[in-house]
Amino acid sequence: MKIGSNSCVPCRMMKPILAELQAEYGDIANILDLEARDHRDLCRQYKIRLIPTSIFFDQNGKQYSRQEGFLEKAKIIELLKVGGMN
Repeated sequence: MKIGSNSCVPCRMMKPILAELQAEYGDIANILDLEARDHRDLCRQYKIRLIPTSIFFDQNGKQYSRQEGFLEKAKIIELLKVGGMN
């Protein structure tokens, strides 16, 4: 799950990367790109301090990684694999 904003340059740079990942891995991983302003409850729940923030959950819904700032596609794939995505 990535929480960001359409007014944030790094967030906008991640949009096409997340769209590619959704197309490539959407059948085995949930790729969410959420607008912070529309999901303030989640921002509070996960204590979002800056955007973009990407939070990775395993198959049981347990958070195993949290990254702040821009992430390249290869890094996201690496983090998904840590969580059990094959």
